[in-house]
Amino acid sequence: MYMQGKRITPEQGKVYQNKGGGEFLCIESFDGSAVMQNTASRWTFKAHGITQYEDGTVEWDYSTRGHFERWPKRCRLCETHFDFSTLIINKCGGEWALGLRGGTIRNISDEDRVYFCPECGRKLTDEDFGGKGGKNP
Repeated sequence: MYMQGKRITPEQGKVYQNKGGGEFLCIESFDGSAVMQNTASRWTFKAHGITQYEDGTVEWDYSTRGHFERWPKRCRLCETHFDFSTLIINKCGGEWALGLRGGTIRNISDEDRVYFCPECGRKLTDEDFGGKGGKNP
């Protein structure tokens, strides 16, 4: 049985069932296309020529810019909002090591601060340093 479909611009934030299987979250929508993400695998792409059928399922003519998104905040440090301003890199016994800064001193030199989470590799932002970027205001 043939189902009628109509061209749509998906709604941002809504999850759509693909006609061929799988659920896809609309990350961003444009006129007739959208950035979609598979909710299981996080495969993310721009879908062009999106059609929605009477049963609510969708499909698209073609996709571009496909890639896997990194899992955000997937590690113990990032998930618990670890204060990275307490973490420093220094030489100990001739070898580089990570250490915890003690006391109340928060001023960390650019040479001693960490720029990436040591567990998951995510690039750190000012928010990870209490909005101070690891330095005193």
